[in-house]
Amino acid sequence: MKIPLTRLGRENARLRIELAAACADIERLAGRNRELSRRLTSAHDGQLADLDEADRRAARIRRLLKVGERLANALKTSNRRADLLQSRLDDAVGLTSPALNWRSTRTEQAKAEAL
Repeated sequence: MKIPLTRLGRENARLRIELAAACADIERLAGRNRELSRRLTSAHDGQLADLDEADRRAARIRRLLKVGERLANALKTSNRRADLLQSRLDDAVGLTSPALNWRSTRTEQAKAEAL
């Protein structure tokens, strides 16, 4: 089958136009890929910086929790010591003597004052 040259020329011109359009699309997409790659790298670097900051904050929170635990333990110890000293003082001045009509413990006194 013989195809006329004018038809082949038109087909060749159409294919060249399609090829040029495809090449332009490839260039545009390659540029877009480069831009997206740059953005992704930038975002990744930002996320790494955010992760580093999160790690620093987590370490600070752990340190503060340890400090809080030590302070809570110190407070408990201090309260026990204060209760012991108050008990000794009450004994020393005779407030725990059965001869006195006085509240038997400081805790009961505190409860009565709260009412």
